[in-house]
Amino acid sequence: MGVNNSRIPETALLILRMPPSATIPKYCTDHKKFAARLATYCYSRVRSSKPLAGKSPDVGAGEFLDYPGPARPLIRKEKHAVGPDYTKYNVEQLQQARRSIDAALFPERVKEIEERLATLAQEQASQTPAMPADSGIDRSSDFPILWNVGRVLVIIGVIDIAAMIYCIANGVSYASSLNIFALIAGIFLLRGSLRAASIVRWWIIFALPAMVVFSIVSPLSQPLGLTLVQMRLAPASYFGQLSLSIAVCALMFWVIRQLGRPPVLAARLASGRPQRDIRIPLALGTVIAIGGAGLVVMLLGGQSAAHASSLVAEQMGAHYRYYTNSISIVRNSDGTQISASVIAWNEKEVINVPVQWSE
Repeated sequence: MGVNNSRIPETALLILRMPPSATIPKYCTDHKKFAARLATYCYSRVRSSKPLAGKSPDVGAGEFLDYPGPARPLIRKEKHAVGPDYTKYNVEQLQQARRSIDAALFPERVKEIEERLATLAQEQASQTPAMPADSGIDRSSDFPILWNVGRVLVIIGVIDIAAMIYCIANGVSYASSLNIFALIAGIFLLRGSLRAASIVRWWIIFALPAMVVFSIVSPLSQPLGLTLVQMRLAPASYFGQLSLSIAVCALMFWVIRQLGRPPVLAARLASGRPQRDIRIPLALGTVIAIGGAGLVVMLLGGQSAAHASSLVAEQMGAHYRYYTNSISIVRNSDGTQISASVIAWNEKEVINVPVQWSE
């Protein structure tokens, strides 16, 4: 039997109008050549997005799954197929989808993408802190830097204050200079104060040499035998204190670098504030740190320190070795009051013994 080419569009339209469960007419399936030509024709029309002549309004171009090859059937998509869930996309993915989608074929998806982008933009704007008004100066570059540094300092200040309260309540010795200073400095930086940024940077540059020098001098000034016993008996405490000193030095260096970034310095110049020479606090801090370390070494090696060790040795005997790790001398109208802390240690234990006397 020959194939009538003029019947191909009508036959294709007939098949497309049928529900998925309908039986295709026998004359469309018996002849293999006819079926192949029919599938090829419909595939080419769908690929070119051209509507079939005389089709019903509910059948639109581009609504058919493409099956390359004439031997496979044409299947119509579900009219209300579920599209992508754009609520799970980030901004970059949404922008990429907006560029690649065909607005003529999928206007509802384009609208959904644009609405999602607007929602994400509003959420980001609500999370961004408000910049301070500063006589017309553009603070968009420097204020985020100050805000991030202030946030870090506030968090550290709160944690440090909580640790101090806990140690005082439990009778544990605790010494830190970060708590109140970090909290107050962080609050001013959160508000975007350029004056506070300059003051905080100056004082941290001044204090950093002392922190570094005493972190090095403190473990090196005590006997090596005591250091080895501390590392063996209480490694967590020893290395914890060492790590804390390193972390504080790293934090101070980070704050100095952040508050000295070009956007912050440019904002200071734009606001009419003079630039500070950081060599001045660095030199002063270094001189004071070295002088203070030398004074501490002299005191711990002097007669008062030796007298403190001898007083503790009289109480605890010759089973320990002794090292005075701190000493305080106060002179007033009643004379000189001396208090010291002596470490007594052997291979099994390390004990801190306070001692005081008057001269």
